[in-house]
Amino acid sequence: MFTYLGRVLLDFPRTINQTQCFTHTINLCAKSILKHFDLPKKDAKDSLDCVANALANLTDNIDHEADRG
Repeated sequence: MFTYLGRVLLDFPRTINQTQCFTHTINLCAKSILKHFDLPKKDAKDSLDCVANALANLTDNIDHEADRG
């Protein structure tokens, strides 16, 4: 594609655009892969509340040295 554009468009900077397109393509691929691991925004709060409750339940049974006096 870059070779063709270089022949058709005399002012087309082939090498520079090739590098920029490659890094942009890598960026788009990474974003599309990572998107599958994102939590939906409405579920994120519920998930964090669940984790916070689980941690609170774990700390209820901890014997704190400061409590012993």
